[in-house]
Amino acid sequence: MINYKSTHLSIFLITFICQCSSTETGKGSQNSADSSPMPSKEAVTGKHEQMEQSKKTLVLQGIFDSSGNALVKIDNPVIYSRQLSRPTPDQREGRYMVLINFSALDSLKVCFDALVSGDRKNDTAQHGFWEVQVPVKEEKILFVKIIEVKTRKLLAEFKNEDIITN
Repeated sequence: MINYKSTHLSIFLITFICQCSSTETGKGSQNSADSSPMPSKEAVTGKHEQMEQSKKTLVLQGIFDSSGNALVKIDNPVIYSRQLSRPTPDQREGRYMVLINFSALDSLKVCFDALVSGDRKNDTAQHGFWEVQVPVKEEKILFVKIIEVKTRKLLAEFKNEDIITN
């Protein structure tokens, strides 16, 4: 004999799991021209899922002062011919954000914190050297911006002609 409560619970769980799966695999934001610095889950996750087939990787490197208030050095972005399936670091929030706008009026937002820790036991994490790697497709990049998320302050901007292809 089948227990009614356990059958009802099983159907509920299966329905719930299916709904969660379809929500997570949904496409990105309908407003693909959005260049606001605050990433939505759909905009970040959807675009990253589309990038999985990419054979190119955009790499940004720089150095913040220890407080994280000043960008001491930043190198021009470089595109390498190597495959990367997810951005590195792959985090939902961060103090800073890389905003990449493509010629197809599509944008990609990647958050990072630029924190490094010392070698000693008592060293605390502080800002310093950082690197962000982002899978990109063949479409033309219009610009790349580094933005402080909380203040929306533009820290650096690179146009297409500033990007080095390696």
